[in-house]
Amino acid sequence: MNNFDLQRMVVIVFIICLTVFSFFAFNNSREKSRDVKRKADLQVLLLALDIYHDKHGFYPESKDDVQGWDVSYAAGGKADDFLAVLKEENLIDREVRDPLNNDKFFYRYKKYPAGVFGCSKPFYILQIINFETQIDGRGMGKCNSFDWTKQAPYGYTLQGYD
Repeated sequence: MNNFDLQRMVVIVFIICLTVFSFFAFNNSREKSRDVKRKADLQVLLLALDIYHDKHGFYPESKDDVQGWDVSYAAGGKADDFLAVLKEENLIDREVRDPLNNDKFFYRYKKYPAGVFGCSKPFYILQIINFETQIDGRGMGKCNSFDWTKQAPYGYTLQGYD
């Protein structure tokens, strides 16, 4: 692991620590605490995906287990393909799942080839499907002919390009 990767991991730990401390300082409600964890998980996954891309020159492929997506919950006996790849690469060292992790609250990932939905380069979509409390913004994820944020209107969407 080079210094750049180590710095990213330190940032991940720092973000998680800040998230935990802010949770206790703000509000002890269960919904808010689960949403804080979702936001921290998103940062962990985003950094892990970026490190994977730096190492391999591309983002991990998706296995398309559940309606075309890799998901964080076991639907139909399959789950965690993109998470398993990140864990095998030692880019995440814990289970990264939605706190409720069911068919209403979960994370999902899909990698698309160039040309799909009008995007000229291969890209991935990473989504938190739902938050339990009101959050600001919905992230970003847009191709010429499709707006991904509409797929998770109460969640958060990120898009990255190879």
